[in-house]
Amino acid sequence: MGVPKALLRSAGGASWAARTTEVLRAGGCASVAVTVGAAAGEVRSSLPDRVDVLEVPDWDRGPGGSVLAALDHARAAGVEALLLMLVDLPEVTAGDVRAVLEAGGEDPSAALVRAGWRGRGGHPVLLGRRHWARATRLAASGTGLRELLREEGCLEVAVAASVRDVDTPDALPEGTSSPGGVRWRAPAR
Repeated sequence: MGVPKALLRSAGGASWAARTTEVLRAGGCASVAVTVGAAAGEVRSSLPDRVDVLEVPDWDRGPGGSVLAALDHARAAGVEALLLMLVDLPEVTAGDVRAVLEAGGEDPSAALVRAGWRGRGGHPVLLGRRHWARATRLAASGTGLRELLREEGCLEVAVAASVRDVDTPDALPEGTSSPGGVRWRAPAR
């Protein structure tokens, strides 16, 4: 893409990072934190004021550093559950986020929920506090959370958009632009 995905602009002009924070808030997240690595200063300046920014110095080693930073932040905040979301899922809506949160049930600390589609896991992912120690070990080992999320007790909420991450310019939604104003057009299908 030539730029960090968090800095891509939606058709409305908001950075993908800012748009994602708004979707999370509208979906029911009481507070939102964003992990940043590449172009941290630019991403930070693209975000709304009421967002905590967590810098991940080893961001280039994979997503584990971001997960660890989010877990540390959640522990310090004293919350019972943490919702993990990726910035490159521009079709996930506030309603999708709400559905994952609601599937967490009466005891958020026990929640283990992920969005997915037809057996393919996606995001957002809701992790209750009871799962944080194991999630920390898995993230620190570099293996990711797949092992935890494949367990029998993990609920899956059907969200087609949760597995449509954008990894190439051809997959960008119509009207997406770079911070420099370059617009991408959706390919003919």
